[in-house]
Amino acid sequence: MDCPPDHYSPSGSIDASACTPCPDATFLAHKFDQGCTISPGYTEFASSTGWRVWTTDTQIVASWWDVIELEYYDNKDCSGDKIPNTGTAINSGNAGGGWGPERAFDGSGTSGTWGGRKDSDGFYWLGMTYGSPVSVKCVRIIQPAKSTTELRIQALHPTTGRWENAWIETDMDTTANVWQTISMAYETDAPTGSPTAPTTSPSKAPH
Repeated sequence: MDCPPDHYSPSGSIDASACTPCPDATFLAHKFDQGCTISPGYTEFASSTGWRVWTTDTQIVASWWDVIELEYYDNKDCSGDKIPNTGTAINSGNAGGGWGPERAFDGSGTSGTWGGRKDSDGFYWLGMTYGSPVSVKCVRIIQPAKSTTELRIQALHPTTGRWENAWIETDMDTTANVWQTISMAYETDAPTGSPTAPTTSPSKAPH
């Protein structure tokens, strides 16, 4: 049976209720596919009420992903003051106890850590939602040994309410406890919508 756009169903299914939507930032590459493909493209967002960093099992170098500190800036150099953490910290999941998403936004830089766990689609993500749109042009992050080699910066689309890629950063430094700066410099590094291909990319989203 034919499902709606970017929905898939098990082989041989004849019931519309079996159609499953693709997770955010993924798409159905072919109507007969039984899983969704991770989007390799990105779009510049002037501002958004939600920003997050996102990765997969294929990119992490340990059994899960941890983040010590995550900062957003409204300029492409991550200079000056960071965007205040006045929103709500969100995440795919965590180890519980003192490992929640707020630990990555506590400003300590060393003591608090988000102990990341996958969501129901098998992806890891960490971010913040805000009461009004904010403009993010640069991200700083500290990872411990449980790090990722690649991440996507995603923004919440104001119309669809879905998360979309705003940047793809490959070849991340996996050295523990080192600040990394990710500048979303569209004009000089990569034209909007034409990103450098990810170093590794899972072909299907878990389902």
